[in-house]
Amino acid sequence: MSENVHEEIEHLCQGLSGAADRVAEEVADFSGEQMTFTRDEPVWARWSAEVQLRHMACVPCRWLHGLFREGLEGQG
Repeated sequence: MSENVHEEIEHLCQGLSGAADRVAEEVADFSGEQMTFTRDEPVWARWSAEVQLRHMACVPCRWLHGLFREGLEGQG
């Protein structure tokens, strides 16, 4: 990989390192009603905070599944 790619990876790692804590702080005081609140407009409001969190949590699982699927399926 080029030096630029390595620098970009480092930059992304630093920027994302506290993302989980920032999200947790943002929704820590949300009630159940606030976590499930949605609206039709704007389009991005159609997903509640709960659905957005579930979606974010799925990304690493799907990524890992993609990496290890063949080996896991081969083992039954």
